[in-house]
Amino acid sequence: MCLCCDVCLRANKKSLDLTTFTPPSSPNHALAAVSGLTRATPNRDGPVSTKSPTELLRTVRRVFGAQPRTHLVVNESEQTNPYTNTLVFVQRSLVFRFPDTIWAQAVERQGGTALIIFSASAYGHGDLGVNRARVDSWIAELEVALNGDVIAKQPRAITTHGTMSLV
Repeated sequence: MCLCCDVCLRANKKSLDLTTFTPPSSPNHALAAVSGLTRATPNRDGPVSTKSPTELLRTVRRVFGAQPRTHLVVNESEQTNPYTNTLVFVQRSLVFRFPDTIWAQAVERQGGTALIIFSASAYGHGDLGVNRARVDSWIAELEVALNGDVIAKQPRAITTHGTMSLV
């Protein structure tokens, strides 16, 4: 954890149950989840793996933690509390060092473990698509690291800030 970063301290105290949370009304975030797994509407499908939650989070920690300017600030994958199987990362922007918080929660389901990812800017109203791009690229890297251990999903149409795309 960065000692000088109040965002890290707030993230450490503000873990979320991504299955029941309500995202902010501002457009500076992105959510990836299997449809119906969260109360909120995801921007895209999240990955589903045949691995156990512990094994999946071990890979998530390695892949997400290897991203530039990214630090793991909460590891609740081994604790007994309402937010079990959750990792929280903070990634800072390159130039201005703005912090974004990324939550990853593994949820056991029939046939595999689903990963919910929520990425949000700590400051500002908009993010110029940075959180969505981060979620997309981190999922792509995770799928490579899982070496084909991702259960394929059918593309589906989703709406993001008034536009429709195929995911």
